[in-house]
Amino acid sequence: MSHKAVNWALEQRHVKPGPWVVLIQLADRHNKDTRLVFPEQHLLAHDCNVSRATLNRHLGELEGLGLLFRVQRINPASNKQLGTHYILQIDFKNPPEIDHAVDDYRAAISAGQNVNLSPSRVSNCDTVPVSQISSMPCLKSSDSRVSNCDTLNHVREPKNEPCAPSLAGASFFDEFWQVYPKPRTEAACRDLFDGALAGGVDGALIVEAARAYSVEFAGEKRRYAVGSNDWLSGQRWEKYVGSAARSGTAVPTDVGVFYADWIKSGRSFPSSALKLGVAREMLERNLITPEQLRAVGVLA
Repeated sequence: MSHKAVNWALEQRHVKPGPWVVLIQLADRHNKDTRLVFPEQHLLAHDCNVSRATLNRHLGELEGLGLLFRVQRINPASNKQLGTHYILQIDFKNPPEIDHAVDDYRAAISAGQNVNLSPSRVSNCDTVPVSQISSMPCLKSSDSRVSNCDTLNHVREPKNEPCAPSLAGASFFDEFWQVYPKPRTEAACRDLFDGALAGGVDGALIVEAARAYSVEFAGEKRRYAVGSNDWLSGQRWEKYVGSAARSGTAVPTDVGVFYADWIKSGRSFPSSALKLGVAREMLERNLITPEQLRAVGVLA
């Protein structure tokens, strides 16, 4: 670990959050003596809590910003690709010695060019590497070690209905990911969230239920919270929907009814979760009284 590299990475606050986390993780692996940075990609993705596809997008952004260079390497005896090395910007003027580099990375850095000109060795997939390229005799430097698919199922059966989530569904998931107290694997979590939406559950209800759950498990209690994937697969948002969920009926899609049931149940309610426009609508529909809204801090 190099304190100098970590401090430098922490100062790059102009970088978006995702790539910034990756940069900090790389800096944490920077050897202050050899200046080498060469983590295994699956471990780096795990520590950044992202998929390998997302990790490579973030690395591409960082390289585009000129904060690092990726140096590909190849075994001269077998022509098999070796692990990628990363050169941080703080070492551009004095790059480390990297054996078996595919390109002249020193000249590329001096010229301010991208040393990673060959196609990416990692696909847009979210799984453990699964190669569909013959391993006999071995992979060449121009071959990909990771397939362009995300699963072993090469043929997808046609569906009668579109399965892609709507833009609204995507925004609901992004909000859920931000508010949930213990998020876990993002890709799997998104699939579970999309599955709930496909089943007719209102994304806003899941988000607000997650917000309430976050309030319950704030601070020291966060360690006891259920991981996001288990929370979604167990449909635990139903606990916060009110009497309809407890009676076994379908989850309501009326946000006003959802908030009214929640407030009337007496459970902890974050006043910031309810917008004034929705509160006024609830009053006009006689779903709740002004006194009940004041009691939870929605109205002054």
